[in-house]
Amino acid sequence: GDLFVFYTDGLSEATNAQDEEFGVARLLATVDTLAHLPARAIVDGLCAAVAVHRGDHPPSDDMTVVVLKVTA
Repeated sequence: GDLFVFYTDGLSEATNAQDEEFGVARLLATVDTLAHLPARAIVDGLCAAVAVHRGDHPPSDDMTVVVLKVTA
C-alpha cells in the first residue's frame, strides 16, 4: 500500500499569474485526494491540478513526475 511520488521542482514551483507557487503543501494535499487511484491517474491528476493553478501563465521550468504504487 505504499505510494512514492518523485517530482522535479518545476512541479512544486509552478506559478500562476499572481506569482504564487503551487507549493509542496498543495502537492501533498492533491496526492492525498488522488491516492486511491492507479499510479497513472495520480500523475494525470497532479498535472491537471498544476495546469489549473497556472492558468494561462506559461511554465518557467520543466516538470517531471513519476508515481510508484506498491500493492500487495
